Amino acid sequence: MFFLAIFAFILIIVLLQIWGSKDRAAKLIPSPLSMSSRDKEEFRQRWSEIKKLAQLPGESRSTQALLKADQLLDFVLSKKGLNEGSLGEKLKQAQKFFRQRENYQRAWDVHKLRNTVVHQADFVLTKAALRGALQDLEAVWQDLDLF
Repeated sequence: MFFLAIFAFILIIVLLQIWGSKDRAAKLIPSPLSMSSRDKEEFRQRWSEIKKLAQLPGESRSTQALLKADQLLDFVLSKKGLNEGSLGEKLKQAQKFFRQRENYQRAWDVHKLRNTVVHQADFVLTKAALRGALQDLEAVWQDLDLF
């Protein structure tokens, strides 16, 4: 009986050591929600360029700004650990990254607008629609802690 008690005690100590080392290891591995400072700087620079492009006159500039914004959304999700598939497939997996469901929906809405622009030849992207999409992305970026 004495040896069984000693064995149980040692087993408990070993299990606690293993458990504690997993907690420390988890703290050392970056969260998929985190982005490196270099990636955040690239994000800020690209976002600034998109906002400047959106201010320029002309439908082609608006379209270009929307396409670049959609590409930036893809970049952000990739840097947050979603590297497989199209942006639509990444968005399906990205819901867990959002604190507010409406911001997740905003990301989808911007991507759907991009798809409409690309796939419907007669679609005209207005400055108002572009402004709305960029405002939606501002909320998305804040939800994802990019500002």
